[in-house]
Amino acid sequence: MKKPHISYHTQYATLLKYFFSYFIILSILILGFFFAVRFQLKNIYFQTLDNQIQERLTLIQKQFNDNITRVNELHSHLVSDINLTLSRYENNDWSRYQASRRINEYAISNNFIQDIIYIDRKKNEVLSSGKYVKYKDGSYFIYVNQKFIELPVGSYGHSGKNQFLYLSKDGSNLLLYFPIMDSSAFDTIYVINKQELQTILRNGLPFGIVSICLSDVGQNIITAVNTNEILPYLDINKKEKNYNERNSKEATYALSTSGNLLIVALSSKETLIKYVDTAFQKTYLILVCIGSIGILLILWAMKLTYWPLHLLTKKVVEHPMLNGNYVEGIDRAFTSVLSENRLLQNKIDHYRVEMQKSILDSIITENNRDSTVGIADIDQLFNMEPGSYIFVVKVMAKYSSPVQKFQNFITKNLSPQDSCLTLEVAKHYAVFLIYYSGYEQYKDEVLNLLFHDLHEETGYYIAVSNSSPSPLTIPILYENASLASSYWNENPVVSYGNIESQATKELSYSYPYRKLDNLTQLLLDQNFTDARTQMGELLNSIDKENFPEFFIHCILIDILAMYVNVMNRLNVKFKSYSDIYFEALYFCRSCAYEEKKEEIFRNIYQMIDISETELLNTAIHSSQIRQLVMDNYTSPDFSISGLADSFHVSIAYMSYLFKKKFNQNFSDFLWELRLHKAEDLLKNTDMSIDNISISVGYLNTSSFRRKFKQATGITPSQYRNRVEKAQELN
Repeated sequence: MKKPHISYHTQYATLLKYFFSYFIILSILILGFFFAVRFQLKNIYFQTLDNQIQERLTLIQKQFNDNITRVNELHSHLVSDINLTLSRYENNDWSRYQASRRINEYAISNNFIQDIIYIDRKKNEVLSSGKYVKYKDGSYFIYVNQKFIELPVGSYGHSGKNQFLYLSKDGSNLLLYFPIMDSSAFDTIYVINKQELQTILRNGLPFGIVSICLSDVGQNIITAVNTNEILPYLDINKKEKNYNERNSKEATYALSTSGNLLIVALSSKETLIKYVDTAFQKTYLILVCIGSIGILLILWAMKLTYWPLHLLTKKVVEHPMLNGNYVEGIDRAFTSVLSENRLLQNKIDHYRVEMQKSILDSIITENNRDSTVGIADIDQLFNMEPGSYIFVVKVMAKYSSPVQKFQNFITKNLSPQDSCLTLEVAKHYAVFLIYYSGYEQYKDEVLNLLFHDLHEETGYYIAVSNSSPSPLTIPILYENASLASSYWNENPVVSYGNIESQATKELSYSYPYRKLDNLTQLLLDQNFTDARTQMGELLNSIDKENFPEFFIHCILIDILAMYVNVMNRLNVKFKSYSDIYFEALYFCRSCAYEEKKEEIFRNIYQMIDISETELLNTAIHSSQIRQLVMDNYTSPDFSISGLADSFHVSIAYMSYLFKKKFNQNFSDFLWELRLHKAEDLLKNTDMSIDNISISVGYLNTSSFRRKFKQATGITPSQYRNRVEKAQELN
């Protein structure tokens, strides 16, 4: 085969296909990992954030309620305070002063309270710790932002429960707390410190909350952080209980407090997603490192897949398609080689057929020279038309030659397209070829009936073979007809089909198929000594056994055809023996065997000698193979393919030659060398298992470990430990 030429476009198109196929797979895996982790992180963060928000809001709720509890405790002390009690019954400035001082002390003692207002509705008197409050026209007013705002005195605190009231009229923005009062004649109002409320909300503000507020039943925001963000989410219908709502972007939480106020918080997922994306942006460097490792893995994978394919393509593809790829090129190359081999084999078979046809033509023409009927062109037998069969018939007459009468009989009873040809003529018998054409069934039975009629008419003894569509089987048909004739003492008309199953008699000769097969194998094995012996036995059998003339020529032609086929498989050049071959072929085709026997034998032996010399000149010695293996067995790229390339032979022939010379498969031989090397390194060095694997030709350490354990029953590490323990004992 010519040295292949790889197209630039084909080479790099395949390279890019391999690279991008691995790159796309790697990219999908990395991106899939990225988005999967991002999705899982979002879900985990959302769930964690939700739990944290619930906990923090519950804490805010508890702080608010605790403050209200402390206000209630303060209120309990205040209403029972002696100074306040005396002020109710003593109408003097000193009592009022003492009561006001005590109220102011109580207000200062609790940061949750901005002001305490005590109203005696019996006397229409007001005591306040800070705010100015007055009585006018039956109502009480508090001065806020340079305005007097009416206080709802008597409306709250007397219903048996604590109540809040948010005054937002005229910008007052006061949160009033009305604890339960035992007497309807008195009112105690606590103004809640909004700054303290802000502090509670801000201190409890967890991560992820964008806005939080305290509101009343009228959806009025008492105090808030980022007020505008939460306004659209206030819903008065849900303020009777704790609740939370979620959508794709936000989550809203609400918790009720004592006094019928509501803590409302708004969480934004977009903020959390930004934090997640920021975290991933900071890991891009890691992703780049992973991508770089991935590129190295791609290159390593391509070395394992693309590079061997590339090398194989260079060896076998001669004319790659411009737009094709390596796989297509290799497939096309192997298909071409197989096609060439089939074509060559067909040519050899055809040549053999033509030679046998030529020999048969000369024999039949010679035997039918004086006949005037039944002479047909020999080509008719080699048409092998569907439904057409060949029979061999042996006929014996007691007093004269049966040739003319038999041919006349067959010509008379068969169609003009059929023919009867004389194959062999003796004094009292003759052998005929009958070509029986057409699509008629039961041709064997038809001929059997005709031959019974012929026997009754002439007294001839007739033996007929089985049928075959191929003229190449004529020697077999001849043998079968001869075997059937050995039963003439039992029946004058014998068909091989009738005696085949119980035939016990043997012929004095038979076509030497087995000897031809043995000779073929000996030549393929290049065992020329035994091949000469087998050839001698085969040629001597032609003289010793009473072969018919056409048998002899067929055997000689088969020997020549077999020889050409074997030498072609062994890469022996045809021109090295062509002159002798054509001379032998001429003697076999055109000359009588007895006349040219010595020349034929001499030429055949000379061809064997020439082939042996040619193969010896190009012989591959076991020492050469061993040396090359020893020089390269630790290389990961070393294989039977490289060994075959070194000697310019096919992989199949090198495998056969290696097995013949070393009585072992190449792969087993190579592994034993690598195993012994690995054992030596494990015993005498501190190299790691990975480095030892590479040192003996295995890039894949797991593959090396597996093969080592299969061979020794233990792992490399266990082997090293055993050696070390044995050395310690010694």
